[in-house]
Amino acid sequence: MDIKKLFPNLVKEIKSGIGTVKIDGIRTKEEFEDESGIINFIRRCEKEEEALEIIEYMEKRGEISEDYAKELREQLLIYGLRSFGAKKERRFSINP
Repeated sequence: MDIKKLFPNLVKEIKSGIGTVKIDGIRTKEEFEDESGIINFIRRCEKEEEALEIIEYMEKRGEISEDYAKELREQLLIYGLRSFGAKKERRFSINP
């Protein structure tokens, strides 16, 4: 089985670099666990103003650093609210 014959356009794209994605950074497991809480709150927001309030509140309480708060604000401004992920809906449980 020859991949070049089966997928000639894919081989061209891979060789040309079209469709590549630059990765600017990584998060360690500890960083991800610390930061995922605020992201979950942001993902529940309806409007960008709500997300800004959450960022400011968490920063003021010292739950996130000033630098991280700045990164979140920039992401919100440049890429929008849904750049943090799809909207999370509240889950309701009914106890019998």
